[in-house]
Amino acid sequence: MVGAAPLPQQHKEDTTALRLSLALNKLGGAHRLGTDEVHITKNYATDSVRGLDGLQYIYRPLAFGPFLAMKYKSPELIRVNEFNPEKTLDGIKGRQGIIRFVTFHSHTRHADARILLWDCDHLYNSRDMSHIHHLISVEFWELPGTYHSTSLSSHSTTTNA
Repeated sequence: MVGAAPLPQQHKEDTTALRLSLALNKLGGAHRLGTDEVHITKNYATDSVRGLDGLQYIYRPLAFGPFLAMKYKSPELIRVNEFNPEKTLDGIKGRQGIIRFVTFHSHTRHADARILLWDCDHLYNSRDMSHIHHLISVEFWELPGTYHSTSLSSHSTTTNA
């Protein structure tokens, strides 16, 4: 859908950043990534590739966090629950937005990330990433107009009354 742009180390790159880039570019307006190359990650010439439509597509998930922080705002940092990973994402239930999981792999001494859409109580079209070993941070950018779970429960109580 993006085009046959060659990615450096294509066999090693994760597609979550490309998929989010596609979603933002299709959304358009202020959300588009634009036509200028994205340069965020040190030691790399670029963090994006030009698609067939002329727009840029970020392919490095580590670069997407700083890009979103510059474009929108700093994310909400979610404390990782080391003892009960299932509880890590409880604080964002009932909300919608973009979530980024940053991990560190001690055997390769390499940081990695996955960036995904969060839809109220689950990751959209993805497996739960809160169980990943060596999870070092979880960042959340909430979409405007999202209802918090407390608002939803009080709204449904009012409607039922």
